[in-house]
Amino acid sequence: MKKILLLFLICVASVSSAFSQVKNGNTFSFSVGPAFPTGQFASKDFLSESSGLAKTGGAVSINYTKFVSANFGITVCVQAQHNSMDVDVLEKEFGNSLTDFPVWSFDPRSWLYGALMLGGTGQFAMDKKNKYMLITKAMAGVAFAKSPGMAGKSVTATGLASVEQNKKTATGFTYCVGAGINYSISESVFLTSSLTYNGTNKMTFKDVQTIVTSVEGTPGSPDYVAQQYMTTINGKQTISSVNLLFGIGFRF
Repeated sequence: MKKILLLFLICVASVSSAFSQVKNGNTFSFSVGPAFPTGQFASKDFLSESSGLAKTGGAVSINYTKFVSANFGITVCVQAQHNSMDVDVLEKEFGNSLTDFPVWSFDPRSWLYGALMLGGTGQFAMDKKNKYMLITKAMAGVAFAKSPGMAGKSVTATGLASVEQNKKTATGFTYCVGAGINYSISESVFLTSSLTYNGTNKMTFKDVQTIVTSVEGTPGSPDYVAQQYMTTINGKQTISSVNLLFGIGFRF
């Protein structure tokens, strides 16, 4: 993280002399767009406890920036993100693992992520009229996440199996680095776009409980078998994504 922040400061310092300065002020912006999961969060490796099975989702970002000079400001950011879990992987792998129950159906579930961050923003004019502004940012803060859990079942002519996993919440450290372009519609209104990388530490979801139940045969008959397994562990997950956001902002 220290290397990322140092790189950001070096990049800002190196380009600041190449762009014309703009008037100090405050900005408020709202943007939305797709969130593409990366790394372990996007992994579909069923056997790895670090795989998030996350699919492309959506993100919302609200930013307030107080500029302390023509080019540099302090930003407070509130961000939320939603990534659905790839249940197709669960259905395939459970069917392959439990041969007596080859066909599974899982309820749609999603990862939920929120963040409150504080950091620095640089803005540099890209043309003489200050219509286009290059925006760079680096922020860090606290992350809030909710795991999707699981709910699936398999029904055959002779039996029934199900798996249930509870949803859990966790908090951790998060950071965001990126850049974008603002286009001024007027002195007080602008359109904004950004491409950012967002990441967290490996957050701990405490007491994740999984219950697997299977019933085969006819009740009361010699072939009737009912089984249930329960495990409770502390799950760990890193959440990371590349977000492409578009929105509107205001200067005042």
